[in-house]
Amino acid sequence: MSRTATAATASETLERLGDPPEWLGAIGDPAAVEGALLPHIPGLRSCEVVRVRTKSTGMGAVYLADVAGAGAVELHGRVSAPRPPAGTSVAEPGWRRYLPDLRLVVARGDADAALPALGSMTDPDAAARMIERLLQASGRCPGMRVSACRPRVMRHKPGSRCTVAYELDLAPDAPADWPRAVVAKTYWGGKGRVAWGGMRDLWRAPVAAAGTVALAEPLAFSPDDRVVLQRGIPHRTTLKAMLRESLGTGGGDAAALVAALRQTGRGLAELHTCGVQPLDERCWADERAEVGDIVDRLATLVPSLDGAVSSLLDSLDRRIAAAGEQPAVPSHGSFRPAQVLVGEHGAIGFIDFDSFCLAEPAADCALFCSSLRDTGLRTLREARGGNDDAHLTHLDALAAAFLDAYADMRPVSRERVELWESLDAVTGVLHCWTKAKLGRLPYRLTLLRHALGRAGVL
Repeated sequence: MSRTATAATASETLERLGDPPEWLGAIGDPAAVEGALLPHIPGLRSCEVVRVRTKSTGMGAVYLADVAGAGAVELHGRVSAPRPPAGTSVAEPGWRRYLPDLRLVVARGDADAALPALGSMTDPDAAARMIERLLQASGRCPGMRVSACRPRVMRHKPGSRCTVAYELDLAPDAPADWPRAVVAKTYWGGKGRVAWGGMRDLWRAPVAAAGTVALAEPLAFSPDDRVVLQRGIPHRTTLKAMLRESLGTGGGDAAALVAALRQTGRGLAELHTCGVQPLDERCWADERAEVGDIVDRLATLVPSLDGAVSSLLDSLDRRIAAAGEQPAVPSHGSFRPAQVLVGEHGAIGFIDFDSFCLAEPAADCALFCSSLRDTGLRTLREARGGNDDAHLTHLDALAAAFLDAYADMRPVSRERVELWESLDAVTGVLHCWTKAKLGRLPYRLTLLRHALGRAGVL
C-alpha cells in the first residue's frame, strides 16, 4: 500500500473513532445517569460514576447512588436488551430497572465481593492484626505487635484491586529495622502472585543495589487473601504529579522535572539489564491481538466500528515486522509516570510490578512516553488552552529527555518505540469508548494523529 493510501486509511479511521453514539457518552455522564434513574428511585440525591468497562461479556458500569433513607447504594449497569423490572425499592436485594435512553439494565450489586480482604485492609484494628499476622508468618518480624495503624486508601478499582498505605506505631523496644510504613495491595485473580514473585526476584537482583532507582522491599504474601505486603518507599510525590504541576500551574521546577525524567530513563535501563526472568512474556502480537479484541467487543455494541481500525493495524504490523525486533528483557509491563516515585534530592523509586514480564525494551519505553504525552496534553489544554502544536513540541522534548537518558545506558530502537506508541495511542482512543470517557476523546485523537505522524503512517 502506498504512503498516500495509508494516510487516507488512517484519516478515515480517525474520523470513525471520533464519532461515538450519544448513548455511550450518557453511560459515563453522572448527570445523565442521575436523570435516567430519578423516575425509578424516589429520594435519589446524587449518582457517582465509579467505572465503565467493556469486557468479553459486554459493557458494564458501576454507580454509587445516594438515596434518602437508604444511604449509599451500589448499582451495576449492563448494556442489554430490556428486562422486566424487579423489586419496589432500591434498598431491596434483587431490585432491577431498564433505562432505555442509556440502553442499560441496572441492578443492586457489590463489586468488591471479588476482594474479600478489603474490609480488613481498611479497618484500622483489623488491618493491624492482618499486618501482624502476615509479618509474623513470614518470619520477618517474629512476635511483632502493632499498637496503632493508620490506613490510607491510595487507589481503589472496585472489583479489581485496592492499594492501602499504612503508618504503624510499634512498641518502643521494637527493632529499628522493623517497618513503620507499609503498603498492602489486594487483587482479583492471579495478579497478586505475579507481583509478589516479580518483587522478590527484583529485590535479590543487582538493580535493587545499584542505587539509581529504589524498589519496595517485599515483606509478605497471603495467597488465601490475595494480599501483597511491602515496605513503603519514602517519597514526596509521583512523577505524574510532578508533570502536572510543572505543566499546569507553571509553578513546578522545569529543570527538576527534566532531571527526574532522565533519572527515570537510566533506572528503566538498569531494570531491563537486571537479568531476572519472569514467567510471563509479552510481544507485539499479544498487544495487537488485545486491541483487536477491544474493537470486536465495541463492534457488537456499535456496528459502525466493525473493521474501523483493521487497515491501520495492518499497516503498523508491516512496519514493526520490518523494523527488526530487539531481544526481550525483564520489563515493568505497565510503566507510566504514575509508577515513578520522586523523593528528596532527585531520588526515584519504581512501584506496581503487577504486570512484570519479558518484553522488548521499546514496549516499556513507549508506554511511558505515551502516558507522559497523555497526562501532559490534557494538563496543558486545561491550563493554557488549545495551542496543540506548541504543547506537542514541549512534550516531545520531555519524552526525548527520558529516551536519551535510557539510550545512554543501553540501545533501544526509536523506530520501534514510535510504532509501539502508535499502538498505545490507538488503545487510548478505544478506551475512551470502552470506559465511556468521551471528554478525553478530542485530545486523545490529537495524540493519535501525532503518534501516527511521527511513525510515518499519517
